Amino acid sequence: MNIRDNLKTFYVGDRQGTAIYVGSTKVWPCPPIPFIDDTFRKAVARQYLGSVNSIITECNNPDVISWYINPTSSNPKTSIFRADSSLQYQLTTSIDAQKYITENTDTDLYYLFAGCRSLTYILPDIFIGKKRMYGALSGIGATEIDPLDLSNAVDCTGLFRYSEQLKTAPQITFSSTEKVTVYQMFRYCYRLQSVPQYDASNWSNFSDLFRTDDERDQESKDFTLLTDIGGFTNIGMGVTMTTYTLHLGGLPALTVQSINNIIEGLYSDASKNPTIVFNKVIFDSLTEDQKAQIVSKGWTISYSN
Repeated sequence: MNIRDNLKTFYVGDRQGTAIYVGSTKVWPCPPIPFIDDTFRKAVARQYLGSVNSIITECNNPDVISWYINPTSSNPKTSIFRADSSLQYQLTTSIDAQKYITENTDTDLYYLFAGCRSLTYILPDIFIGKKRMYGALSGIGATEIDPLDLSNAVDCTGLFRYSEQLKTAPQITFSSTEKVTVYQMFRYCYRLQSVPQYDASNWSNFSDLFRTDDERDQESKDFTLLTDIGGFTNIGMGVTMTTYTLHLGGLPALTVQSINNIIEGLYSDASKNPTIVFNKVIFDSLTEDQKAQIVSKGWTISYSN
């Protein structure tokens, strides 16, 4: 945040200033805020100005002074807090604001709280009824998250991607009727320590579920702290592709119980030749019985370093 964003009053000698110009351009109080979507103008107005009918014409309210909506977003209607806007830290740490925002948006919440590193608490029921959660909680600062009801969601792509502080993955209720993609759901969440059991019966795409690389700076980190996984019940059952892979190559520290949980959850499907990829350390530790269970379900076993 720059000095202008923090500036509330200033004085020249003993006289209080009213505006600052650079050439002929007024830079403080800053120009009218270009709210792209009226839903969010109303949300901010109600939360900070007391009425949904308030018109924000000057950024002289310290709570909204540095608010902006990412103008380059391909979906600006839903990317409301993305791109590290200063107000996101105030707005998204407010429970009332979270509730109002999500209740008054449609079913698509692409990148809703993406990059909100100060966001450490998520209301557990704010996503009920929402369908597309692409990157909605990516890059947040929470270490753990209360159980989430995503029973209406069909797209959870990158849901927690780059949430590097996340240690405990939340319990999640997935749809029992609709196909849902969880592609890259935990990408680069390398501080994860535990993942609960998930019903994966309707997961249609779980590619790169635990992808280890960060496309932002090309750095890669294994999930060396992730030891406990409750398993993925019927994983593979919802896939329509002719071949698919459960890639766990970046998980070198799984307990024996976690390995057994994962094997137990594999859906028996010899017709599609699915593959499970373990880290080389885990692969070398597999017992003959564990290998036999995997093969009996029609899965091919592989490994990566």
